[in-house]
Amino acid sequence: MNATAKHLYEFGSFRLDVTERVLTRDGQPVALTLKAFDTLLLLVENNGHIVTKEQLLKTIWPDSFVSEGVLSVNVFNLRKALSAESLIETIPRRGYRFVAKVQETMAESAIRNRPSAISTLAVLPLKTLSADCSNEYLGLGIADALITRLSKIQRLIVRPTSVVRKYLSLEQDTAEVARSLMVEAVLEGSIRQAGERIRILLQLVSPRDGTTLWAEQFDEQFNDIFTVEDRISEQVTRVLLKQLNSAEQQQLSQRATASSEAYRLYLQGRYFWNKRTEAALQKGAAYFQQAIQLDPNFALAWAGLADSELLGTSSASPQEAMPKAKAAVLKALELDDSLSEAHASLGRIKMAFDWDWAGAEPEFQCALALNPNYATGHQWYANFLLAVGRTAEAEAEIALACELEPFSLMLNCARGWVYHMSRQYDRAAEQYRHTLEMDPHFVMAQREIAFVYEQQERYNEALAMIQQAIREGGENPIVLGILGHILASSGQ
Repeated sequence: MNATAKHLYEFGSFRLDVTERVLTRDGQPVALTLKAFDTLLLLVENNGHIVTKEQLLKTIWPDSFVSEGVLSVNVFNLRKALSAESLIETIPRRGYRFVAKVQETMAESAIRNRPSAISTLAVLPLKTLSADCSNEYLGLGIADALITRLSKIQRLIVRPTSVVRKYLSLEQDTAEVARSLMVEAVLEGSIRQAGERIRILLQLVSPRDGTTLWAEQFDEQFNDIFTVEDRISEQVTRVLLKQLNSAEQQQLSQRATASSEAYRLYLQGRYFWNKRTEAALQKGAAYFQQAIQLDPNFALAWAGLADSELLGTSSASPQEAMPKAKAAVLKALELDDSLSEAHASLGRIKMAFDWDWAGAEPEFQCALALNPNYATGHQWYANFLLAVGRTAEAEAEIALACELEPFSLMLNCARGWVYHMSRQYDRAAEQYRHTLEMDPHFVMAQREIAFVYEQQERYNEALAMIQQAIREGGENPIVLGILGHILASSGQ
């Protein structure tokens, strides 16, 4: 047997596994973000000694400029996750010191030829092999369902559907996909439907060496799709994380509806919702409503309907769409209070429509406690913190969002907005330029950098950029308002 050495630190009831990058307390995993884990590791490695703020910033964020406020919030969140303020001592104006007694050990793993635990995963849309093009929704829909399930495991960061959707029609090398999405494993495969029977072929691939970590074929009736998803989710997580605790097993086995037809309609709804166009959003909402008619207690369908209304369309005013979104999200939470996305959506509605600031923050906090890897939740919470003047915390939240989804245009643009609204114009412009490097045609970044250039009195550049945004995205009240503001500020 080829035993591998595991590097461990133990303090109190905690065990920090450096090899597998997992923190446990009394054998149960403690949810930490990647930056929080790296911060804890650096402090533990230097236990009893002061680690300066400069050292922490340089080590934890080697390729980014972040303020000391972001570091402070990171340490605050780490203390909260540890449920122990006394483990990390603040040294005023200098840094931090880990004060618990630490025992460093090396242990042998009895698992033969197995890689260390994998913490980042991309689930690609399944290739639809059926001749019937109307079944294309199944490939993305089942991938979306698996992403939702696997995201419940806090030790596992799963790239969201919005990031992987582009691979529905793209042929990509698995290793290239993994590099692009910055993940350690990729789940890919195909689906074929013939009548009421489906065949799903899946493989879990490690891009490091092209090894197939797991592969299986499923031949089932469509009404057994829940059983198939149960088996896939459990087997994939066991391969990645090696073992699941009882709470994680229960999370994976939860079923949202007993109706296979309602579930089919829900998958179609998510397929169109993920396209994010006006027509697709309306079509997705219609499918969610049909699913609800078949199963009024289908919480995910209510959440999908709320998401459709929340994004809004040009044909519906906020006064019309937001009350519908709020009613749907409240119904979803009445049926299942553990839906992280629904809590975040409710927080956004309370903030942006109800102006209920006191009620909004607990919803965001609840959403992120349920799923710390929900990047959009971190983004919306950052917007809230920015609005109430807690700028350092807002920077930390949006940094976490971008860490979870580093190639999201929306999140990278939102990071620029946080800098912009806190009057850090140089940093904002740099962040918007970074976003435009990823996609020069992203209209939101074009219009926002134009606004920043105006604040910097770079009027010619501002005018050129907003005109480009109008050419590529068309006229709308936002870009026309920015154009008017630039013309007025420049005296034209």
